[in-house]
Amino acid sequence: MVRIAAFDAKEFNRIRYREIPDPENPEKTIKKISGFYSPLGSGIVSKYPEVLEEMIKESFKELESSFGFSSGAPFLGSHEIKTYLNKDMSKTIAFADQLVKKVQDYLEHAFFTYMVLPPSEIPFITVGGEKSPKKEIETYRFLRSCAPAFSALSAWAFASKHDLSDTKIMIDSFRYKKMTAWDQLIRKTKPEIYPHGDECNPFIALADILAFLTDVKLYRLGKNDVRYRRLTPDGIKEAWDDYSFPTDVWFLDKRGIGLFAWHRDELIDVKPYIKRPIVFFLADRIENLDVLRLPEAPAKENIPPERRFNRQLRNFPAFRAATKYAYQLGGSIQFYDPYQDADMVRDGDVIVFMGDNSKKIAKTLSDAYDIVIIRAKDLRKKLEG
Repeated sequence: MVRIAAFDAKEFNRIRYREIPDPENPEKTIKKISGFYSPLGSGIVSKYPEVLEEMIKESFKELESSFGFSSGAPFLGSHEIKTYLNKDMSKTIAFADQLVKKVQDYLEHAFFTYMVLPPSEIPFITVGGEKSPKKEIETYRFLRSCAPAFSALSAWAFASKHDLSDTKIMIDSFRYKKMTAWDQLIRKTKPEIYPHGDECNPFIALADILAFLTDVKLYRLGKNDVRYRRLTPDGIKEAWDDYSFPTDVWFLDKRGIGLFAWHRDELIDVKPYIKRPIVFFLADRIENLDVLRLPEAPAKENIPPERRFNRQLRNFPAFRAATKYAYQLGGSIQFYDPYQDADMVRDGDVIVFMGDNSKKIAKTLSDAYDIVIIRAKDLRKKLEG
């Protein structure tokens, strides 16, 4: 039986800012940064993926009933759980923890990765140099630049320690410039990348929940003991000491900089690894439709990002339905950008559309590819039915 290893990541932030006198001008102040910051990668490994998948869905349904909400989804990541619980953090923590306890016996182990690059010791990181200029960037900026890639870096770290001959690797989607670590990973295996992985893949959703709970557990321990205010192997293992699965922790430091610092400005091409079929969600951008805008409406560029229509789409029941449909198809889901994703569509993919313009784009693409086109409302009714 093929085992699975699924990876996601979050930011572990214990940074504090305080104002101190400016050494060059005592009448002014500057902000001094102290504390600890690193991306935190988490992975779950299971020899029994079919059983684990069913247990995740069964446990999630039970907990939804217990906590008094119904999402219509077979599972959710930590952010979506918090949304359905009205951003009540204590309830979110309890829900996530109970879910892990219900499925813990089906985990072979949990894998965690983080970075140790103290800016006080290593103020700059060298990047580039291959078909792009070599340059130095501040370490704290480099650490933050790694955060969007840390699901992939966690998979690479796992592959560096474990035999992958019988293991399928699943990674939450990421964006990063070309690095040696990725080249090494794809020489060993062909990973499956899932856009919105914690919404359409139950194993990535569970990895997301483990990352969330690790942050929470260490925050609580750190209130009374400063040792837990940064990531350490012993601290992470202690946080999960009461659970039935073992933990494996590996940190990345200056010895591996040449592997995970990008060597080219060109982005990694993830298209060959995205899990198919892709369910593309395509919606007209209402704020761009001038016919619907009132004269007193603010200029489009002045609309706050969090209030823009396209930003709100993830909360639409139609998008939830499309996410569930992607899971049922064994694929992934992503928003379709007509300006960037024209070369992403393949035979067998699905386009869920909202609006006349989106319908036209979908029909145009169907003349080039053997794809399924579904109106968002129809898909929602179909799955609700």
